[in-house]
Amino acid sequence: MKKANLNTAVLIFAHSSAKEASKKPFYKSEALFKILNAEVEQKAKKSGLPYFVLDENNQIGQTFGERFANAIQSIYNKGFENLIAVGNDSPQLKVNHIIKASKNVGNDKSVIGKNLDGGFYLLAINKAQFNFHTFQLLSWQTNQIFNEVSSILETSSQLTQLSSLKDLNDKTDCKFFINYIFSVSKKVLQLLSRLINQITNTIAFISTQFKQIITSVCFNKGSPLAISFSA
Repeated sequence: MKKANLNTAVLIFAHSSAKEASKKPFYKSEALFKILNAEVEQKAKKSGLPYFVLDENNQIGQTFGERFANAIQSIYNKGFENLIAVGNDSPQLKVNHIIKASKNVGNDKSVIGKNLDGGFYLLAINKAQFNFHTFQLLSWQTNQIFNEVSSILETSSQLTQLSSLKDLNDKTDCKFFINYIFSVSKKVLQLLSRLINQITNTIAFISTQFKQIITSVCFNKGSPLAISFSA
């Protein structure tokens, strides 16, 4: 573990809460991602590893692939041999996931944690396993990226897979996490509960208004129509 601590860093590759909210606009999304950003940084800190946060203000590149590849390269340029990359949209990520990845990547293994939409929530690789040009051209932000990255890593190292987790991208995902109260933090759960209540209340209000409109149209006969016939 000592070797991993000396040679391994955590890369938090994520948008700021404001930017994330603009891309995933639902009720209180900025407040939610503000909490998630703080939590993932705290988890990285608790792992005992040095960590670096790269958001839209210090990422370089036009495409996601370019920005992510440049971010990874920047960590290696600091002198680290191993890297553990995580994002901010996996509320179920635990400190133990990072520690387990650290132990494996420190022993020349690669690690990947799959999310349920075909991407990944954690990637741990050695400098020798990283090819800048290959990485930037992968099918990023598609449901094929987990398979593509796994295939590359399996050819160059022993690949360890962590348990699969769920990402938080929209209102449907919020409802998912409400049912897993022991896997997310209390702060996230409270905000998700308020979000779901807001959605439910809005739907109920719209439904009530719609029923009133329908009732008014169907049962208000109004004045008789004057019909005239011309010869």
